[in-house]
Amino acid sequence: MLEIAAQMVSLSVMIGWALISPTVWAMVAGGLAGGLLTLVGSHLIVPEHRVRPGWDRECARELFKFGKWIFLSTLFTFLALNLDKLILGNVLTLANLGLYSIAFVFAKVALYVSTRLAGTVLFPVYAKYRDDTKRLMSVALRAREVVLWAGVAVSLCFAVVAPLFFETLWDERYHGAGRLAQWMSLYVWTMIVLLTMQGIPLALGNSRALFMANVWRCAGIALAIGGYVVGSLAGFIVGLALGPVIAHIYLLAHLPSQVGTILMQGVRFTAGGLAYGIPAIAIMEWVRGGGEVWSEVVAVLILAGLPLLVAGVVVWKRIRGEERRPVWPVVAVEKVGGG
Repeated sequence: MLEIAAQMVSLSVMIGWALISPTVWAMVAGGLAGGLLTLVGSHLIVPEHRVRPGWDRECARELFKFGKWIFLSTLFTFLALNLDKLILGNVLTLANLGLYSIAFVFAKVALYVSTRLAGTVLFPVYAKYRDDTKRLMSVALRAREVVLWAGVAVSLCFAVVAPLFFETLWDERYHGAGRLAQWMSLYVWTMIVLLTMQGIPLALGNSRALFMANVWRCAGIALAIGGYVVGSLAGFIVGLALGPVIAHIYLLAHLPSQVGTILMQGVRFTAGGLAYGIPAIAIMEWVRGGGEVWSEVVAVLILAGLPLLVAGVVVWKRIRGEERRPVWPVVAVEKVGGG
């Protein structure tokens, strides 16, 4: 509720400022307003506890031991998220770079949804069972599948909707962003597959594995450069999508068990997404070729809505199933005297 309130305040201030003074400072003011509400609210949300300055030598030692790899990992995460723009800024025109950036913002809605779920739902679940690796992996498979259902559905939805969205609501200068957003959905999906499992080694205290995974992901930019040479901007995005795949493979080697099952889970969802997405995009291209706007809208509603509907039903059933899952006490029975 605090995060939702902060988002609403941020958006309200941003819009209000822009109506009065339509400058870039509206975005700055909105961000500061949301951050200020989060700052104050996070201190007041638990009334019986007040945060005061303090120092604990043991906590400091543990934080440095565990956190140094998190700090380095954050640096490489920043590079991985921005190297593409730094490189493309030297080879693309300003207009094409703008189309790429807009397409990425549009496509990464699925990534944002999955990131929030992974950070606020999956990681606390993983951390809860960090002392029982067998239970951890069992729970991780079930919890991860729910997030993957949501991620693949939103990715498919935006891949189908993107061209019509830009061609209908934007002027012709931005129509090319629709096609780029479709390619970008592939990169976003590989990121979702990575994000949903990278919390497992982190929950087990292996922050170094996360750091190395981000190093490999960052090094994957070389594949994107090769992809650009072979297939222009679409090839660049495909090459970019291979970086998270390499990082995912690296992290698999640092799982305590169920490596093959985790791998096949990602492969299964990827294959299913491609099996639906490629024909759906082809059908949309055929419908758009007819020139009838109403038929395009109907096709988009069906083809984009179907994966959302299916994923929603599956996720709802999985959540309800988890709520009803009985928790049986473990009873140890010892035989005495052969009885």
